[in-house]
Amino acid sequence: MFNFKEKIEDYTEKEFLELLGELINATSKDKSLKGQQLEKYLIALFNHFIRIIEHPKKGDLICYPENPGDEEPENIVNIVKEWRRSQGLPLFKDSK
Repeated sequence: MFNFKEKIEDYTEKEFLELLGELINATSKDKSLKGQQLEKYLIALFNHFIRIIEHPKKGDLICYPENPGDEEPENIVNIVKEWRRSQGLPLFKDSK
């Protein structure tokens, strides 16, 4: 299972990409999760994503991207970074 961290600035970009990979691919590193357990895990991942990004579009960044290709993990990272930077919010642990 994914190791949740408290805030976005506790993640490196690579770790955040791993979180997105878990969400977007709807899979788990722990293949023993199935059915309701997997569903609860994915809901927890999604809610965690929404909470730490603080972006006004929340889960729509994944579910309803504004432009074709915006749903790609690397593009989501860039959208989140750009918005957080514009708001004066902390970025990833390894962001410049």
